[in-house]
Amino acid sequence: MILLKCAKNMTALLIINFSTDTVYYDTLVQVSPSRIQDKNRIPIMKRQVILCCAMATVAAIFASDAQAQHSRHSGSRYVVPSYGNSRSNYYYRNNTYYYDSGNGRSQRVAYGKFSHVDTLAVRLERLANEFCLEIHYNYSNNRGFDETYREAYEMLRSAKYIHEEAHHGHHDEIAKEIRKLDDDFHHVEDEVENWRSNRGRHHHHAHGSDMHELLEEMESVIHHLMNDAGIKSGRSDNGDRGGVAPRPN
Repeated sequence: MILLKCAKNMTALLIINFSTDTVYYDTLVQVSPSRIQDKNRIPIMKRQVILCCAMATVAAIFASDAQAQHSRHSGSRYVVPSYGNSRSNYYYRNNTYYYDSGNGRSQRVAYGKFSHVDTLAVRLERLANEFCLEIHYNYSNNRGFDETYREAYEMLRSAKYIHEEAHHGHHDEIAKEIRKLDDDFHHVEDEVENWRSNRGRHHHHAHGSDMHELLEEMESVIHHLMNDAGIKSGRSDNGDRGGVAPRPN
């Protein structure tokens, strides 16, 4: 069964009968009386077609949710969007880090309180794994791949370690690993900047995101981790190295 919001005043339930290749449409709120037949069930089309329609509708729902998040985070940086069944997201705006549980009400994430390390580490673990898969399948022809892949896999190991340590409350160990992770990330980021895909411009991404999109989201998660663990970033808020440029030799 698939629950769909069909119109402003109508919600519908699709009931798929696989034994007879029939699909029924049940109205749950309002429907035109002229369309009520067979106790509000109306056979509408064959299974194959309706499944395509249902998939398109689900895709539209996800696209609508992504668009709403984009609109809500306009002007923000370090955005960590919702993923999977979780609608929670993170973002940075006006020198402040925020957490939104998905209900549209944001709360400030206090510096150094270790209140979101566990959740953020899980996000980073997923992203680091997808990044390793992405470069393994699509960028292995680039110079220095083996070394860079080892460093990328080390980021995955770090994310798993932080996640595990968060369960034990070992804050000093977590902060130490996050600092190392930040250094590793920026080194990998520099290494892959000019990499070209094995499969050309239109190669397939099994997880839906390309290498640069994954890097961008990973960087956002790391910034939120550093704030939560009370670590000052070595880069300024505009994305460049902080401090004054040294004189040339």
